[in-house]
Amino acid sequence: MKTLSIQNILSNWSFMKILKLGLGTLVLIQAIQNHDTAMAMFGGIFMLQALLNIGCCGPNGCAVPVNKKALNKEDVSFTEITNTKEK
Repeated sequence: MKTLSIQNILSNWSFMKILKLGLGTLVLIQAIQNHDTAMAMFGGIFMLQALLNIGCCGPNGCAVPVNKKALNKEDVSFTEITNTKEK
């Protein structure tokens, strides 16, 4: 786990980090103007994710593991079943 330091906050600025910080700031400003506590918490969490560089937006942050058995493709044959009963 990364240690929390000023160097960690000031480094590795990417497009996603700037975008999350900007959106978090906008949400927090709107929440303060509208006196909305829930949105203020949401904006604060969004800003913290950007500043601390945590969350699901990183590479493989929320990636689903690949099922290797699903990659083995086998030929499947199908038999068409028809209704031979006449009306």
